Amino acid sequence: MIYNNKKYSKFTEAFPKQELSGRLIGRSITKHIPNRKDKTVSLDTVMEIIQDGDTISYPHYYRTGDYGLQLIVEKLREHHKKDIKIYGNAFFDNCDPWLFEAIRDGIIGGIYGNLYRKIGQHLMQGELLPWVGVGYSHGNRVRKLQTGEVNVKVAFGPVPIADIYGNANGIYGKNDHLCGPIGLFSADAEYAEYVCLLAGTVQKTVVMPTQLSMEQVDFVVQVETPGLNSGIGSGTLDLDNARKNPFNASVADNITKVIKASRVVQDDFSFQVGSGAGLLILENIRSILKEEKIRANFSIGG
Repeated sequence: MIYNNKKYSKFTEAFPKQELSGRLIGRSITKHIPNRKDKTVSLDTVMEIIQDGDTISYPHYYRTGDYGLQLIVEKLREHHKKDIKIYGNAFFDNCDPWLFEAIRDGIIGGIYGNLYRKIGQHLMQGELLPWVGVGYSHGNRVRKLQTGEVNVKVAFGPVPIADIYGNANGIYGKNDHLCGPIGLFSADAEYAEYVCLLAGTVQKTVVMPTQLSMEQVDFVVQVETPGLNSGIGSGTLDLDNARKNPFNASVADNITKVIKASRVVQDDFSFQVGSGAGLLILENIRSILKEEKIRANFSIGG
């Protein structure tokens, strides 16, 4: 099957027998020693690198609180760019109507990632055609970057703070910009041709601890608001909404039964949990920990 000028095969099973690419592409490395180079530039400067038909990437860890992607799309429009693909993770209600309008006007040629609610309705109603929506798991998204199946010209990463050299993290800066871990952007930073940070705060002293290293960053653009953390707990991360959904409750109940029966919850265990029904499962695991006086090692969020 050919969608968006790429070949896809039908799903057959979780672990198909056909061989997959087993080779990583070369990563971008520093072309010269920067010698304390100040990497702060304007967003207009970064736009000069992007050519019609290129792919850019953008993470979704600010969720509905994100401001950075709209800034980028507006600049693409100002610079008369066409057919730009966005390699994302997920797109929420805050992307409507401006992202749909950019697709309709030919500025954005397609979006990779899971489309939710309003932007998803545009997809289901055929309003994004000839583009066909393609969603990936988090792991498969990273793998396509590693193998070179997707080539990103510029990876844009919103961060609350960065220094002028390109070091950044998600735990310092203005309080309403703080977003915590920014590892969701790490593969983009490793494999994109260029990396641009959109930082709410830019300082001259080195940012420590360094979650994103200057070794991977080409540009730092200071913006008024990269994103607001008030939007992080929205959508499928809204616990109250998750509780109201009977499907979530049913899934959480069944998974909790499996967890109890398998006896995987033991001292020093670690676990990952996602959004939606996963939040209810997390509540159930918390109850198990308290009841059986078990102490976990660590948890990582989805």
